[in-house]
Amino acid sequence: MRHHAIKGLRSSLARHSYTPDGTTHTKEVTQVKTIKSILFVFLLATPGLLLAGGPIDINTATKEELMTIKGIGLVKAERIITERAAGVFCSLEGFAARVKGIGRKTIETHRDNLTLGDVKQRCEKP
Repeated sequence: MRHHAIKGLRSSLARHSYTPDGTTHTKEVTQVKTIKSILFVFLLATPGLLLAGGPIDINTATKEELMTIKGIGLVKAERIITERAAGVFCSLEGFAARVKGIGRKTIETHRDNLTLGDVKQRCEKP
């Protein structure tokens, strides 16, 4: 009988961890806190995920934001920013024509995730 009581006590103790202030936490609570911490660090490390709610404006996006688009790495993002400095992109087709490495396939694949922002006035011909 004593053996079962000790075994039960060990089992109970194994499910709890003790903090410096004397409070206890179950292993499940500790695991949840650990998972939350890992997710928080992951989200901080990948700011593009936080922007996933809407399309990316290629006329104002940062290099990091552009790099969240599948198929656009550091080199293409820098090309986009360099070409954009020469003038805004007035159409997605014009964007593809002006930036080396961005083609029709990229535009078709990402059309719903890209926007030009408010460029109407700057792109209208007199």
